[in-house]
Amino acid sequence: MASRTQQLIHVDAIAPEFDGLTACVVTLSTKRRTNNWGTQAEGRVILCGVQFTQTRGDSHGSKCKPVPEGYHTITPYVVVDGAEKIIGFIKDAFAAQPLFDPMMRSDGKVMHAEFKIGDSIVMIADTSERAPATSTALYLYVPNVDAVYQKAIKAGATSLMEPQDQFYGDRSAAVRDAAGNRSFIGNPRRGRLPGRAEETRGAIHEAAEQGGGRVRRRLTPPTSAS
Repeated sequence: MASRTQQLIHVDAIAPEFDGLTACVVTLSTKRRTNNWGTQAEGRVILCGVQFTQTRGDSHGSKCKPVPEGYHTITPYVVVDGAEKIIGFIKDAFAAQPLFDPMMRSDGKVMHAEFKIGDSIVMIADTSERAPATSTALYLYVPNVDAVYQKAIKAGATSLMEPQDQFYGDRSAAVRDAAGNRSFIGNPRRGRLPGRAEETRGAIHEAAEQGGGRVRRRLTPPTSAS
């Protein structure tokens, strides 16, 4: 007796090549079922190596989460010249864990890779004709700023700012990797001060530009409510 389970493969769309990647949306299904909402096909979508499960409705359109499980609304995409070296750095410095084996180009360069640092995902790729290398800045919250800072230095980073307690509540440090990307390392040990976002941003950038040392700008003391 023939099995009722039928494997279905349906190519929904193939996008033109962009940044060295070809985006292909494929629906794979091993079973179908009918309910009050029409015929449903349970499958998996693969988009540039990113996989997430969706339920595809044949008669009422497709339904899927706008943000895949495990991702956040904004995901940093780091494009560098020498991705393998930077991958080694984030593994050693920030305990980055790969979500899958890096997708490689025919020239041996990294086409696309994803790593999880803490509860967040960072995408990384080598530069290409359509995607030149860019300098990126990341702010990482960690349990121990001093320990992670030392790991980053040991992994080959250049110090921009040694660990220190900041006026806005964080203990923070800053380093630069071999590709020129800056990583700010922080821990909100005293809690952030409300209503001082502009001073906070200015102090962080000033300290990084000075290449270390404490922030020298005169900070406006918080005003008490009248």
